[in-house]
Amino acid sequence: MTAEAFLEKVSEEMVKHDLHDWSLKFSSTKRIMGQCFFCEKEIRISRPFYEANKKDYYDEMWQTALHEIAHALAFIHDNDHCHGEAWRKWCGVVGTPANVTGSGRDFNRVTPKYNLINSVTDEIIGHYYRKPKWVKTHGLSFFFQNKNSGKLEHHQLVEVGANKNKDK
Repeated sequence: MTAEAFLEKVSEEMVKHDLHDWSLKFSSTKRIMGQCFFCEKEIRISRPFYEANKKDYYDEMWQTALHEIAHALAFIHDNDHCHGEAWRKWCGVVGTPANVTGSGRDFNRVTPKYNLINSVTDEIIGHYYRKPKWVKTHGLSFFFQNKNSGKLEHHQLVEVGANKNKDK
């Protein structure tokens, strides 16, 4: 299903639950599958997550949309803005399990653009979707003192799929 068709289907579900004055759009977030913004009356679904999961885990994306609709309904009817009892009730109404997060559930994560690698052990220390602000200060390659051993370790920020020995 195309992204636009998915949004149309979610919009129909929102209308079914009388969320006529709420808007729906895709976001570019890569760590959060869906969000509900109460003050803006807006639900956002991550386009990168949708594109990564539309084939293998479409149901996960649909459940995410219903999860956010339940948040909107809990806020409107019960002034609940978290994963409380009212939200759980509305999850039942919209037909989704009251799962708080996607943690531990099957779906494809969005691939980060950069990995922070220990140059000696090749261990991946961290993942980044954009260049961190500290790159301006330290550059792509720097030494870091390990808190446990006290030793200096050489770390490099490497674009995923790039040769780790190249500084970009």
